[in-house]
Amino acid sequence: MWYLNFIILFYVLVILIQPSLQSNVTDDDTFPFRGLPVEQFFKEGPVRKLQLTNMVWENCGRSNDPGRLYSLKIHHTPLGDINGVFKVGSVVKLISPVKLNLEVRLKTFGTYVKLPCFKNILGSCTFPDVCKWGEQFQVCPFKPLRDAKFPCRCPIRKGIFQVSGEFPNPTTKYANSLTGDLSLTARLSYGGKHLSCYRFNVTLV
Repeated sequence: MWYLNFIILFYVLVILIQPSLQSNVTDDDTFPFRGLPVEQFFKEGPVRKLQLTNMVWENCGRSNDPGRLYSLKIHHTPLGDINGVFKVGSVVKLISPVKLNLEVRLKTFGTYVKLPCFKNILGSCTFPDVCKWGEQFQVCPFKPLRDAKFPCRCPIRKGIFQVSGEFPNPTTKYANSLTGDLSLTARLSYGGKHLSCYRFNVTLV
């Protein structure tokens, strides 16, 4: 579900509990509370869906980046799933590997604190090839992507995709740990070349 900027758009509400996309975990010298167990920051709680109540996004790359997010609107259905309308594109054809570097910061006592990578999927993690996620599907499982002819598998042709529709919002037992104001910076690259960078400031409840 996470190619191009689509990865960024729904990370907050989807990637949190996906077991099929694993990251490379390295010791992070920038983590401000070194020595404390990571579990102190990602505690299990009631299984529920996270809800997005506020979002502001910006391009943290260049205006001529190959991967582009043109527009984005997200709201929730009465059952808590995701209704998304977005326009994304790439001026280059993408082939595996497509790397995602994700930095997640949680606002704590007025300051945004970088979260570590937890269980290879939560927090600030690096995913060496998001194309691997799509390899498990012969048919894209999400109807809005199929309708937009947005592929769930690499390679991805260059072009612009307008996507609109409803996506499932999975439940997670770490919802309480991720409630609050977060800043997410997602950097995508392919073949060692920069693709795009977008930053999202969001509020989750």
